[in-house]
Amino acid sequence: MNNSKQEQGYALITVMLIITVFTVLGFTFTAMAFNSVKQTQKVEKTSQSVALAEMGVSYLDVAIQDIFKNTKIEIEGKVARKELISVPQVIDYMKSSLKTGIKNITPEQIDPNSSYSIVKDDDKIDIIAIGNLLKIKVNVTGTKVNPSSTEDTVSTLFVEMAINNLGDINIIKADDATAPEITFGQVTRPDVAVAAECTNPLSFANIGQSNGNNGNGHNGNTNNNIICADVIIDQPVGGIKTYTGQNDVNVEKVYSTVGLNFTGNLNNRTGLEMYAISLQLGSNFINPKEVVVETKHNLTIGSNVQNTDHTSFYVGGLLNINGHLDLDKSSRVFIRGTRTPTEITNNARSTLNGHLNILSGSRMCVNGDLKVKNELTISEQYGLIIKGKVYDFSTPARVIEDANIYYVTEDTNKDWLETMCGNTFDEASTLNSIEWGNLTNAVINDVTYD
Repeated sequence: MNNSKQEQGYALITVMLIITVFTVLGFTFTAMAFNSVKQTQKVEKTSQSVALAEMGVSYLDVAIQDIFKNTKIEIEGKVARKELISVPQVIDYMKSSLKTGIKNITPEQIDPNSSYSIVKDDDKIDIIAIGNLLKIKVNVTGTKVNPSSTEDTVSTLFVEMAINNLGDINIIKADDATAPEITFGQVTRPDVAVAAECTNPLSFANIGQSNGNNGNGHNGNTNNNIICADVIIDQPVGGIKTYTGQNDVNVEKVYSTVGLNFTGNLNNRTGLEMYAISLQLGSNFINPKEVVVETKHNLTIGSNVQNTDHTSFYVGGLLNINGHLDLDKSSRVFIRGTRTPTEITNNARSTLNGHLNILSGSRMCVNGDLKVKNELTISEQYGLIIKGKVYDFSTPARVIEDANIYYVTEDTNKDWLETMCGNTFDEASTLNSIEWGNLTNAVINDVTYD
């Protein structure tokens, strides 16, 4: 009997121990589950705050692009009014405007418990110019409110953005003393260094393309295709360089920062490009094919220009031809008509002492008056576009009318005029301007999570 009672006592103790163990384990697992839920909720809220901050970064990117675009417009106006006169001033103004603009950014709240914002403390907005870059460093926060807690979840992203190619900014200054010039820019200075023998040559006879054993190469019998591809002429400074040869300009490009005078013919040229401050040809310019001639000032030809083939003349000043001008096979003449004070006093204008024939898809654009002595033939509509009048040589001079002459007026569509005549009719500005180059939009370069 006593043994049975003892056994029952041991069994009760065992049961109690088991109940106690399972109770402790139950509380432990419950606590772990509760902590896991809290941890999951915290991670989830952190992820939500990070996502909110990333939304703020996207908002900031667009906002800074708008600030940058509007500031560019402000700067262009200030440069034109000469309130900003140097590139460092432009960059400083851009930096200051960007910082002020960033401080004024006010993102809308997404909902009562979710928001993103930009940290607007001075030491948290850093805008610095480094070489060719303008770096913008800003802190963006995302906040997730915890209604059941006094502690919100906040994530901060450290954002770096960049505006590239500041080195391409250029202030174009107008000259207060004289009216600024507009150039055509069709024949540019050679990109590569030109050999000494191709600079200020005494003659073109020994430097051009060879014609085989009968050629005009260094030795007279060379088979080299080209000896001087390009020629640069810069002497005499401020003067005129004269060449007396006939038809010997057998090079690809002549670039002269002085006036040029060729006393003889310049016939049968193919693929020649020539730029000069002024240019005089003593006699004929016959059979030019795919030739481009540009002058900063006047172009004077002593006799005829005929049988042109895809040839263009860009004349910054006046064109004077003592014979006929026959434009054929899609050739072009553009005359800006810029005159010296003496030419203005003498009422000088572009003049043709022979026939003017504009044929077969060719065109002539004249910013000023044109005087033609004899007959005028224009085969196609808009063959001659002129901002002025076409006169003959009678006394008093009569205005020549032709159905294919288009007279430019204030009502002429500027885009159409540019398509037809390039910048022939552009007006020079007396204000400074700014050339931005290839500035890119702001981009996010790096993001660091807090």
